[in-house]
Amino acid sequence: MRKGSGSKSPSSSSAAPGGGGCPVAGDDAPPAAAVGSSHPSAAASLCAGCGLPIVDRYILRVMDHSWHEACLQCSVCHAPLEQSCYSRDRKLFCKADYDK
Repeated sequence: MRKGSGSKSPSSSSAAPGGGGCPVAGDDAPPAAAVGSSHPSAAASLCAGCGLPIVDRYILRVMDHSWHEACLQCSVCHAPLEQSCYSRDRKLFCKADYDK
């Protein structure tokens, strides 16, 4: 598996094809602003963690999915995955739990 890293930044990027990587990247504009509305719309990204629309300032993109900052966490210990994450079997892990 590959380790990825990134940050919540105004630049936009996405995870490697196939979901092997785990870069944490942020999109600056909230989806509602992109469609000119202050309310979530059909064009709003849905969080892969909770399923709710993402209207936060940052949209985190990991393994070709969008996440709220608070929802991106290790599948074992639930620690926030702020700078890097690891993936195995379509699950996200912190380094400590990935190495177990």
